[in-house]
Amino acid sequence: MSDNQEQDREAALAELRALSRPAMDFSTPEGAILCLEDAYRRRDIETAVGCKDFQVEAVLLLARTMPDLANDPETLEKTAEVLELGFRKEKTENWPDMQGVESFFVDRQPGFEDLSIVIVTEIVAMPDGRVCEDHLQVCCRNGEWRVLSAVEVESEDGKTLRHHGWVGDKALPETTGQNRDAIARHIEKVWGENQFVLLDSKQEYVEIGVHIVPA
Repeated sequence: MSDNQEQDREAALAELRALSRPAMDFSTPEGAILCLEDAYRRRDIETAVGCKDFQVEAVLLLARTMPDLANDPETLEKTAEVLELGFRKEKTENWPDMQGVESFFVDRQPGFEDLSIVIVTEIVAMPDGRVCEDHLQVCCRNGEWRVLSAVEVESEDGKTLRHHGWVGDKALPETTGQNRDAIARHIEKVWGENQFVLLDSKQEYVEIGVHIVPA
């Protein structure tokens, strides 16, 4: 990365750091994500599980794969159990490396409203200079937010992508002092114009800032 690229990156990160920081609790979607990431840092699987809602994840999965069973209580319960077991196995065998990682939240859009789901856009700055962008589904039940899976999109080659990132040599752009405008321009510059992602079985689409990049 050139000196100018590094300066641009640091300037954009300074703007991200100037954004208001949500409380690390379950009162907001962003706070729930911070709780989950904190559990990852501490490698606390029980707390991490408590930050998730596998029952809602089960509804989304069944609505997409077996819609006739999406309202069957027994199938939902078993599916939620399988999802939780898979999550426990995945994380305990390969914990995310959160050392030195910074998280910033730049957008929130409605998702599947029948399940009180929103989609949160998170910018993640890695200590090695990489910057990644995630679109996380978060749901609200009984007044508290819990994290679901990331939005899944399909690339042109048919591969499913859940995480989008770019390496450090693609520097963040020059900033203007307008936090959200600068960030939005950066996302569009790096990822292209907004695409549409299918989120539920009713063929309803929601627009989010994500560009499908072949894996």
